[in-house]
Amino acid sequence: MKKPSMNKDIKRFGVYRILSKMLVTASHIKNTDDYDHYTHNIHHYIKSSKYYKNQDWYKQRGIEQKLILLPVQMHLDLEKSAMSDAKFYQKYGIERTKLLFRKKYSEY
Repeated sequence: MKKPSMNKDIKRFGVYRILSKMLVTASHIKNTDDYDHYTHNIHHYIKSSKYYKNQDWYKQRGIEQKLILLPVQMHLDLEKSAMSDAKFYQKYGIERTKLLFRKKYSEY
């Protein structure tokens, strides 16, 4: 199965952003033209390739895909395994697990 484009994912899942340490809907983002790519990235909560290969597994467990608008540096730090979860929280004030699905740290 070929994975959809980012614009198709935006239409399907919508986009969230961080506000006061919480994820809130960013309803103004309808496609990839609606944000500055130099300052922000859209991040898949569940890695796109894993989600599309195992959609049924996620659906059975009630785990939903989300797209999250993140500042570029935050997105880079989120993906870095060298940065501990505690350091990530200290720097950004939000738990990494709210932004990145990891089976090891999830309850389903």
